[in-house]
Amino acid sequence: MKRRSDKIGANAFLQRYSVKERVFLFYMFFFAGLALLTILANVLSGFDFYFNYKWMAISGFCTVMGVLGGRRIRTALVHRVGVYVLSLVILPASWLSSAGLLSPSMVYSVVTLLLINFLLAGIERLVLNAVFLGVNLGLISLYYLQPELFRTLTPDEQFLDWIVNIPMIFIFTALLLSTFERAYERERLVNVEKTRRLSTLSRTDPLTGVHNRLHLMDDIEYCLRDYRSKGPPFSIVLLDIDYFKQFNDAYGHLQGDECLRTIASVLQAAVLRSGDRVYRFGGEEFLILLKATDQAGALYFAHRLQGDIDEAAIPHERSPMSSTITVSIGVASYNSSEVDGQTLLNQADAALYEAKGAGRNSIVCFGS
Repeated sequence: MKRRSDKIGANAFLQRYSVKERVFLFYMFFFAGLALLTILANVLSGFDFYFNYKWMAISGFCTVMGVLGGRRIRTALVHRVGVYVLSLVILPASWLSSAGLLSPSMVYSVVTLLLINFLLAGIERLVLNAVFLGVNLGLISLYYLQPELFRTLTPDEQFLDWIVNIPMIFIFTALLLSTFERAYERERLVNVEKTRRLSTLSRTDPLTGVHNRLHLMDDIEYCLRDYRSKGPPFSIVLLDIDYFKQFNDAYGHLQGDECLRTIASVLQAAVLRSGDRVYRFGGEEFLILLKATDQAGALYFAHRLQGDIDEAAIPHERSPMSSTITVSIGVASYNSSEVDGQTLLNQADAALYEAKGAGRNSIVCFGS
């Protein structure tokens, strides 16, 4: 139960804070904790208490910045203040109050550089990088020219300084990179899902939920290649709702949209194989692509489809031929390598035109 609660709490934390916000909090509370740990080590080692003043200031500043960042109070400003003070005030002061190049200060500069380049962007990032580089080069030069300005540590003090700080920096960097890696993977998965959804939306008619005709020709070309390599024929069933304009006039466009959705549901239910697809071809026209289906199979499917629509019994009081919605259907089958996809569509359209000319509510196969 506790593990589940911890997982829920972690998810809530991830959802509340962006990656930049989490990294900023990680930096601030890490440095605050490191400062407190250093104070404790200094006290236990018997160092003069004034050594702790800078660490007390660092701990207090980072804690305040962490609390403000956690409460999301003027986040962008808090991030800037944290980055600028850390890189241009705290770090140089730590250099000057330490043993210079004989202390881990340079390693902290590298860690701070990561924060600058993650939280800032554009010209501001370039300028602060340049200034930060200049500050560090200046501190290195100052240590070379006037080493007396820096503290002189005994071997024991120097050992303690490195043995405490370097493992902490390594742990910090490892956790930071792990945070980056997990955040990158989450973003990658989110982008993959967004791409999948966009791909689905690009292929889907928003009103009926069936495929739109945007990729219809690509799907027909796939069937053509399949036919040329393996030989199974395929068919197109083109359907038009009879007297749909009169339906809209009688019931209104909202009911017309509902009628289209109902017809699309009937078509989807009639398609039993996963490879077959239903498309909204035009205003009140739908197309069904039947893979590995010859003309006889397509004709059987069309009759079954017409029966399913009759069973749906969608009222149509303005239809001159029925009290419910009826459809006209044109069927075309591909069984010759001399016919291309557009020609097959034209054949299905010609068959549909003939079915409508024959009085509607009928089925015509092209060439029969």
